[in-house]
Amino acid sequence: MTPDNFETARQRWQSFGGDNGKLLGIKATHLLVPVELEGDGRRLLKNQNDAAGASNLWIDSAELIVSPWLA
Repeated sequence: MTPDNFETARQRWQSFGGDNGKLLGIKATHLLVPVELEGDGRRLLKNQNDAAGASNLWIDSAELIVSPWLA
């Protein structure tokens, strides 16, 4: 899980269209991760800065949900 992958996934969700070709208006409000990716998810959504020290563009952009049932 990287900031670039998160951005790409959000863009794809928001560009989904219905059968009529119109956008569905989906907004990504949650990030669901397995237990193994909880640390990555927290860093992505909660840290003020990224690993390089730059401002984190994705801070608080979604709510993190950690599920032990995901593998």
